[in-house]
Amino acid sequence: MARTLAAFAPLVVRGGGVVEPRRLNGRPGAIFRDRDGLVLSTWVLDVLDGRIRTIHTVNNPDKAALREANQAPRQGSSNH
Repeated sequence: MARTLAAFAPLVVRGGGVVEPRRLNGRPGAIFRDRDGLVLSTWVLDVLDGRIRTIHTVNNPDKAALREANQAPRQGSSNH
């Protein structure tokens, strides 16, 4: 779990967010929060023999829509 979280956590932290390793539904997992403390995503891991078999995620669709809006070209903007 530590290596998997280590791969994705820097993306969240770079944006000012935090990663909270937790047990969720009795299984290892994590809560990813943005800089305002709002939940971006939760992960629950299925582990067998010390290896991650499946990662179940629930993402905040409002955050995904905000990211898409921020990446879209803005009217009247210039890339000069």
